[in-house]
Amino acid sequence: MASDRKQNGKSLPTGGPGTSGPDGVRAYETQADAITAIAPKIDCIPQILRQWVKQAAKDGGMCDGVTTEERDRIKEHKREVRDLLQASAYFAQAPLAA
Repeated sequence: MASDRKQNGKSLPTGGPGTSGPDGVRAYETQADAITAIAPKIDCIPQILRQWVKQAAKDGGMCDGVTTEERDRIKEHKREVRDLLQASAYFAQAPLAA
């Protein structure tokens, strides 16, 4: 039988997989079990959901890595550098007006 623990005054199950908790939320043994069970319900493959979970952890500061905001900023900077290099190459080939 599953034992209970308390969080914010609510009893949370600590039993095995499939144990229902508050508001019908299921508890899983591992994150991998949860991802495997939830992925088909949201119509994606487990690998994609696992990537989303990892990225959410990075965005939330729970683990190291490049956040979504930082990645977007890097992409924008790369775009700017590419545009500047193209403009530089164009002006280097342009004839000088004398």
